[in-house]
Amino acid sequence: MTDVLNWVRNNPITVAAIVVALVAAGLFGYAYTLNTALQERMQAQRQPLSTLDSLRRQSIPFPNADPTQPEIPVQNIAINQGVIDEFEVIFGRFDQQFEDLYAYAIRRNRDGKQVMLEGLFPSPASADLPFDARSAYRDRVVALLGAGGGDTSGPALDASEPPSSERIANEIADAEESTLDTIVSIRLEAQEGGLTESETQEVFEAKQQRLVDVLQDAASQATVYADTDPFSPDFPFVIQGWALDVDPPTVAEMWEGQMQLWVLEDVVEAIELANERAAEASGLSGVPASVVKRLISLTVEPGYIGLDSGGLAGGSGREADTPLRMPAPNVQQPPNFVVSPSGRSTNGVYLVRYATLQADISINKLPLLIDAIDEVNFMTIVDMDVRRVDEYEMLNENYFYGSDDVAEVTLTIETVWFRDWLAPMMPAVIARSVGQPARDNQGNQGGQRRGNQRGNNRGPR
Repeated sequence: MTDVLNWVRNNPITVAAIVVALVAAGLFGYAYTLNTALQERMQAQRQPLSTLDSLRRQSIPFPNADPTQPEIPVQNIAINQGVIDEFEVIFGRFDQQFEDLYAYAIRRNRDGKQVMLEGLFPSPASADLPFDARSAYRDRVVALLGAGGGDTSGPALDASEPPSSERIANEIADAEESTLDTIVSIRLEAQEGGLTESETQEVFEAKQQRLVDVLQDAASQATVYADTDPFSPDFPFVIQGWALDVDPPTVAEMWEGQMQLWVLEDVVEAIELANERAAEASGLSGVPASVVKRLISLTVEPGYIGLDSGGLAGGSGREADTPLRMPAPNVQQPPNFVVSPSGRSTNGVYLVRYATLQADISINKLPLLIDAIDEVNFMTIVDMDVRRVDEYEMLNENYFYGSDDVAEVTLTIETVWFRDWLAPMMPAVIARSVGQPARDNQGNQGGQRRGNQRGNNRGPR
């Protein structure tokens, strides 16, 4: 102990340095403790500041003014009541646009669609109506050709048959006779000595010219060739059997006939539109000016695509579980390219039917028909087959097509039918078969429910 005290007395500077170091160490420890607590308090305060800053730096997809274009990413935006109000305005505008677009689609889909008889659907208002429906249906089908008879208030083709072989034979015989009479009146010896080579050629040319005149005249009197006799096997439309029976048809048969009529009318309207445009562009008239020269057949395929028909494969006969398989109208439905090349199939918003058109068509003018089909009532061509036509061979059958190159074209046409306007007319048996819910429970009724569909289950283009 004495040695320690002596060392302290002899080394005062060293002792002072040690004391200072110890005091500094204590102060450092105290300061470190204070700093740690301060850091913890600052970290606790920084957390809400970071949260506020993250809200201010939000990156959100902002709706594009054009709903068909991608959303616009917006960065460094604060989510506050003003932004929420702006979104409400934008989506409210989208809801209104959807309502307007949907209402337009309904109007366009049902425009000009008249039932064959008032009071027939959803159930006949009187016992006589099913009997009357048979003739009303037949008249509407025949009227599509515009060849006389029936109701012509809808689209019609102004069709006619080519001149008969009997008529042509009579016309040629008349030309020959009149030419011979002229020759004999000039040279009496012709009766005794026969015709010279030049006179024989004159008779031949007269007969040939009469044939051309008859064919051209018949072609100018119509816009399309077609068999206009509804009882002929070559009549281009299928008249359903119930329209020819003595027994009254069922309401399901009449509904199918009504759907067939509406599909046929739309396709006929497209053909009529294409032929009119071709005539205006060429300055010609009649069959030589037309796109569709000859209507071979136009049929409506059975079944609803994607529901009881697998595309072009035919029906499945699964009516019992239709409501279970039918998607709700406000549930997104991805395109189904298995059943349709367009991806569209029967769903909770619309029904899909196919029609098959077979016709002799001007190849150069075919785009006019494609455009016309695309313009009429959301129709789409989903399949096409083209076969060569020998115009000279058709001429031998009295079909005069003009100077156009012609091919036999078979088109499969997709048509869509919105449930909203069909449902009130649907017979109960049809509503069950297509999974149509009761009107009070339909998901595609009312603005709020339709607004919820925005971007989910868009209608056809």
